[in-house]
Amino acid sequence: MHRASSMNTLRRVVLKTKPPSLPTMDAAAHWNSLSITMDGQKAVIRFSDQYLEVHCKSAEAGLQPPTLQTSIKNVLFAESEGSNLKLWTLAKKKQHLHLVIVEAVIESPTPEDAESEGAWINALLRAAYGEARPRRSFMIFVNPASGQGKGRSIFDKRLKPILEAAHCSFDVVYTTHGGHAGDMCTTLPLTYDAVLTVSGDGTPYEVVNGFAKRPDARTAFEKVAVVPIPAGSGNAFSLNILGVVDGFDPVRCLLNAIKGTPMHLDLSSVTLLKSRETVYSF
Repeated sequence: MHRASSMNTLRRVVLKTKPPSLPTMDAAAHWNSLSITMDGQKAVIRFSDQYLEVHCKSAEAGLQPPTLQTSIKNVLFAESEGSNLKLWTLAKKKQHLHLVIVEAVIESPTPEDAESEGAWINALLRAAYGEARPRRSFMIFVNPASGQGKGRSIFDKRLKPILEAAHCSFDVVYTTHGGHAGDMCTTLPLTYDAVLTVSGDGTPYEVVNGFAKRPDARTAFEKVAVVPIPAGSGNAFSLNILGVVDGFDPVRCLLNAIKGTPMHLDLSSVTLLKSRETVYSF
């Protein structure tokens, strides 16, 4: 995520490098556990500073191998209502991240539960988000013509459910013509955490130049980050932020928007000879 900026990942190594092998059940780690019942079976959901796991358990054998195991940085949100727990996370399936929803009944506290469910959820979200603030607010421009017409499908089917799972607030505009996003950004309220562009490189270029035309351009660039989500034939902006592996993945780029830390990015400017108009690019 760039604050004309970008939003880099809070812990870039988690998103850019191959994750380490997941620990075995016997690996030494500090786990925060909660006893639950899932589908009528007793289980434990637990997290450390690296991973979230769900284990079924039995009186005879104790914890079974995990039915869910994912990086703590993939956890999006969790909440409880009465004794019911609901948790949203991303988990890898066939090399891609997919949305997983865990629904369970919280059992009465047991000696192995370190905290109440409320304190457990708060600790989980602190571990999952670090210094980032959950439930961010986004303005999203989707170019339906991007990627041979796949821009709308990528957003509607893959990204929107994740934004809802993370309990983000967002407004969406499906662009209808060239310059649409740029024109809107000249008067866009500076109440959003970031502007997301589900497109190729053309739409973030429009956003940058829309901000540059504002009388409060410096304030706009400082307050609202610009986050490219790759959906076009050219995705140089997202590749420059997350690299050639994660930079092509819309889901990982969205996770970067949800949890990333803003950082500044240098822009280049060109003044056209005939019109004397100055345009900016990344």
